[in-house]
Amino acid sequence: MPTSTLGPPSTLGPPPLTLLQVTADTLPALQALYEASSGYFRNHSGAEARPEEAAFTYSDVLEAGDRVLLGIWWQREMLIGCIDLRFDPPAP
Repeated sequence: MPTSTLGPPSTLGPPPLTLLQVTADTLPALQALYEASSGYFRNHSGAEARPEEAAFTYSDVLEAGDRVLLGIWWQREMLIGCIDLRFDPPAP
């Protein structure tokens, strides 16, 4: 009978990356991510992320109704990215 070298599944722990929907409670982590990603904002908008960028994005996502903002968490402790998931493409 083959044996596993990984041990029982209960000892593996959670996966290192987790996708969780951004909530009002996680806005400080999202704002910190935006501020750490200044190059992205300069390339796409010509300016740094505003101090209220995360709150603005979150509000926009809630109002749109066809979007979900997912946080990419490292070991459920550090936000390392986000996905702005849009269910209906914008009209040209």
